[in-house]
Amino acid sequence: MKTKTLGSLFSTFENVLLEIPSNVSRIEQEDLLKRPISGLSDDSRSIAEGNVFFAVSGAEHKGADFIMDAVDRGASIIISELGERLPETTVPVLEVRDVRYVLALAYGAFYNSPSDGLRAIAVTGTNGKTSVSWILARVLSQLSGPCGLVGTLGLGLAERGGFETRSTINTTPHPRMIQEHLREIADKSAVACVFEATSQGIAQRRCSGIHWNSAIFTNLSRDHLDLHGSMEQYAKEKYALFYHDLCNSEKEGRSAIVNVDDEWGMQLHKGLTAKSSAISTLSYAISHKDADCYLLDENISSGATFARFSIDRQECELRSSLIGRYNLSNLLGAVACLYSQGFELEQIVAAVAEVPCVPGRLELVAENDVAVYVDYCHTPDALISAQSSLKELGPKRLITVFGCGGDRDRGKRPLMGKAVAAIADHAIVTSDNPRTEDPNQIIDDVEPGLSVDEGSSFTWERIVDRGDAISHAVSIARPGDIVLVAGKGHEDYQEIGKERIPFLDKSVCLGAMRAKGIL
Repeated sequence: MKTKTLGSLFSTFENVLLEIPSNVSRIEQEDLLKRPISGLSDDSRSIAEGNVFFAVSGAEHKGADFIMDAVDRGASIIISELGERLPETTVPVLEVRDVRYVLALAYGAFYNSPSDGLRAIAVTGTNGKTSVSWILARVLSQLSGPCGLVGTLGLGLAERGGFETRSTINTTPHPRMIQEHLREIADKSAVACVFEATSQGIAQRRCSGIHWNSAIFTNLSRDHLDLHGSMEQYAKEKYALFYHDLCNSEKEGRSAIVNVDDEWGMQLHKGLTAKSSAISTLSYAISHKDADCYLLDENISSGATFARFSIDRQECELRSSLIGRYNLSNLLGAVACLYSQGFELEQIVAAVAEVPCVPGRLELVAENDVAVYVDYCHTPDALISAQSSLKELGPKRLITVFGCGGDRDRGKRPLMGKAVAAIADHAIVTSDNPRTEDPNQIIDDVEPGLSVDEGSSFTWERIVDRGDAISHAVSIARPGDIVLVAGKGHEDYQEIGKERIPFLDKSVCLGAMRAKGIL
C-alpha cells in the first residue's frame, strides 16, 4: 500500500480539523501534513511506531487518559476531541470537533476509499435490517456480481456460488473492520456492498467515510432506549444516516427508500421530500396505496410467499421463499431500492425468487406432525409480526418460547410478555442472553405483561434453562401445533455472565424433535 501522510488522510483537512492546534505552531502545520504515517488506531494498546492515535472517549473512560500510553508505544501524532484536558507531551496534538467522525474518514482514506468503486447500500430500522440486507446482497450477486454484506450475519461476500461470512461482535462494526472488509472484497472484484446500520453505529460515526448510493428505512419501534433515552432521540440517530451521511455522499443518483406504513418512516419521507433535492425518495408500503411501491395482493403458505405489487405504475408479481406478511414489507423495500438503482423489474423479481431463507429469520427447522421455527425477533413489534405470520398458517396451537436480554432496556420486558400473550396459545418464558443479570429477575420483569383478561385461554410457564425450555416446548406439542423459538435466531452462543457459551436454538430444536420421535 502506498505510503500515507496525515494530509493524504484528509483531502478536506481544513474542513475537518480545527485551526486551533494544541501544541503545534501554524508554521509546523504544513510540515506536519507531509509526515509519513505507518497506521492509525483508537486503541492505545495496538499503537506501533509512527502511528496516529485517535483519542476516542468511551462510556467509562476519556480518550485523553490513554494519550501517554500511545506516546510511549510510538505514536507520532495525536488527534483529540476539542475541549478535552490533555497531558503535556512533545508529540503533535491536533484537536477536532468530532474525533469519531474524523477516525471513520481517516480509515476510509487509509484503505484508499474502497466504497468509491462499490454500490453501497445502507439499511436501518428497528426490525427487518437483516432480512432486507440479505435479500439485496443475494439479488445483487445475481444481477451485477459479487456483493459484500456487513451486519448481524457478519462480514460476508455473496456470489452466485454461495455466501461466505465471518462473525463480528457488533452488527455495525468498528470503522477499521468496515474499511478493511470493503478493501478486501473490492480486491476480490466485488461490485456492491450492503450494510446494516444500527442506531448506535450511526451515532458513533461508524458509517461515516462511506459514500452511499442508497439508504433504506424499514421501521422504528421500542428498542435500545437504555442507550437513547427516548423514541425521539432514537429516531434522530436513525435519521442522521439520511440527512447527514447520505446527503454528504459524493455518489450520483442517490436514493432514500422509506417504509411509510411506519409513522416514523412517514415523518422521514416528508422531511426528505421537502429538504433534499439531491436525493430521490421512494416510499413503499403494504397498507398505504399512495406509496410509490405498494402491495396489491398476497398469498402466503408455509413454504412460499406470492405477491402482486405496483411500482412506478407497473404491476408485477413476485415469489419468495421468505414467509410471513412482515416479509412482504421487507421484499418491497428491497425491490424499490433495486429499482431505484436502475435494474429492470423483470430481472429483480426473477432474482428474488432464487433468494434462500434468511438464516434464523422465521426459519423452518423441521416439519412433521409438529412444525418448529426459530426467529431472531427480540422486540415487541417483531414478536407480534413473527407470531402473527405463523398464526396465519392455521396451527391448532402456537407455542412460543422467548426471553429478554440482560443488561438491556428493562422497560420493554413487560411489553414482550404482552406481545406474546396477545397471540400465542401457550408460552414458555426462559433465558435469552442474561449476561450479568439474574435470569429469574428478568423473567419477573416480563411477568406483568403476561396477564390476560378473564376467559382467555392463554397459558404460560417459566423454565429458566433455555435448552430445557425448548425441549419441553417440543415435548408438549401435539400434531398440528407450531412451536416458535424466539429471540436468538442464527446466533450460535448464549451470553451468560461475561462469557459466550456455545448454543444454537436450531440444533437444540432438532435434538428435541428426534427425542420426541418426530424426525
